[in-house]
Amino acid sequence: MELWDLYDIDGNRTGEVIERKPGSFKKIPDGSYHMVCDILVQHTDGTFLLTKRHPEKDVYPGYWEASAGGSAIAGESPVEAAKRELFEETGIKSDNFELVGVIHRCQNHGVFYSYLVVTDCAKDSIVLQEGETTDYKWVSKKELIEHVDSEESIKTHNGRYKALFNRYRAELASEQYQNVLLVNACVREESRTRKLAEEILKDLGGLYTEVKPQTEVSCIRNEEFITARTRDTAQGTLDREKYFSAYQFAEADVIVVAAPYWDLSFPAILKAYFEKINVLGITFRYSPEGVPIGLCKAKKLIYVTTAGGPIISDELGFGYVKALAENFYGIKDVSQVKKEFLDI
Repeated sequence: MELWDLYDIDGNRTGEVIERKPGSFKKIPDGSYHMVCDILVQHTDGTFLLTKRHPEKDVYPGYWEASAGGSAIAGESPVEAAKRELFEETGIKSDNFELVGVIHRCQNHGVFYSYLVVTDCAKDSIVLQEGETTDYKWVSKKELIEHVDSEESIKTHNGRYKALFNRYRAELASEQYQNVLLVNACVREESRTRKLAEEILKDLGGLYTEVKPQTEVSCIRNEEFITARTRDTAQGTLDREKYFSAYQFAEADVIVVAAPYWDLSFPAILKAYFEKINVLGITFRYSPEGVPIGLCKAKKLIYVTTAGGPIISDELGFGYVKALAENFYGIKDVSQVKKEFLDI
């Protein structure tokens, strides 16, 4: 037997308890509500969880929905109910619940607490609850909004997350027109890293400029090269054509670096590329104390990599790029998207 507490309009328990049965909400007095919790699940890689409702559910059978959730049991707080429902329906455990909305629906006497949960769970570890859901999938932010806007979504759920979904729409609209730069250090034609990067680029709007260090960057770093660059920076004669790569990097809004995991790091040509764009007065400058200060426009850099086996250490690959981006270029939002064990 499942019991529900009843609440007033201010979220206070009234002291009344009813038993959950088909049509129970019809017996709830006017001015009283039972508690329901929604949980939208976002992975740390930016994707969102959709689950498919069981075909024998009373309402919206077989629909894909962008949440877990259900009614609170007597004695539970909103967060306690949300934690329980999330674990029962997906197997995900989390303490990271962000309340994004509270809505009262008088027609079914429900007060809905809507949460966003960000998790780093293994994406193939979702456990479906028997009788509730039959399938699941992870979708990008763009695909989530496309689902929400389709006729196949649950409109009442969409309404409870309206403010959050509108924020996502605004972010997508902004991202679509950004100056996105792909630094493609993949040497294979069918590179798995390149394919993973394409998924990221799709989420960023699909429009980007690509630079290939392996075909566009000379590995020559001799005394003549260093002398010429030092002279140009001292004289302030940083010709755009001569230093085009540095200007291109500095002016990008978002930078995606695609580099396979080679020998605990990345292909050497990527290091040569960074040496080419590290131009004093374009991508960085020095403070009076000698500390580098970034001059790059980008607020976000995404490092994409794949490996046939385990990525034993990130220190010489992503770690190096992150340190360079944060300390030389002034890019503070630096993240990594990786896939490993692809040959095992």
